[in-house]
Amino acid sequence: MDDRYTQYRLIVDASDDAIITKDLDGVISSWNAGAQRMFGYTAAEAVGQRITLIIPPELHAEEMDILSRLQAGERIEPFETLRVSKGGRVIDVSITVSPIRDAEGRIIGAFKIGRDITARKQAEAVVREREESFRVVANAVPAMIWMSGIDKLCTFFNQGWLEFTGRSLESELGNGWAEGVHAEDLPGCLETYERAFDRREPFSMEYRLRRHDGEYRWVLDQGVPIF
Repeated sequence: MDDRYTQYRLIVDASDDAIITKDLDGVISSWNAGAQRMFGYTAAEAVGQRITLIIPPELHAEEMDILSRLQAGERIEPFETLRVSKGGRVIDVSITVSPIRDAEGRIIGAFKIGRDITARKQAEAVVREREESFRVVANAVPAMIWMSGIDKLCTFFNQGWLEFTGRSLESELGNGWAEGVHAEDLPGCLETYERAFDRREPFSMEYRLRRHDGEYRWVLDQGVPIF
């Protein structure tokens, strides 16, 4: 039993995640090295304090809800939220909460694992900003622009494309755009697109595309892979 407990403590202390236990009053009962690295408090400073020590004031109600759900025997699914370090730095975290039960099966506390996802959140924000910048530029360009995902389904059409076809973005997404291609040109169009896509190589093709007034117009479609 002692050996198992020692192994457990070694694993907990070696984890980069913050691993914390608390009672049903929200008082911290254990605090691993990962929690110290993430939040800046030593175990001596944190144990015996309420868990709200690392929770922003505006999210205290969130913690009260978690405690109430634990007391009711409800399992808390992993969720993303914010925590704050000793120095006041706000941290994006992913939290997992599991109940702690006594020998009779009664819930007496909670086992929490917190993972710092700040870097991931920052990267996602950069991607969103870049995508928004791309959309602004693409919609200002006097040409028809589209993009697809790795599943060959189209994920974006710029304003120029939508104005030409007179269709909504929702109608064009996926394979919806193919509805506007002339029936005689569609097989060759799809063959060229799919062959180039599978080979991850650029392509250039001409086909007739229905304009918003119902007239078919020849277009030159050029695509390049994004790596």
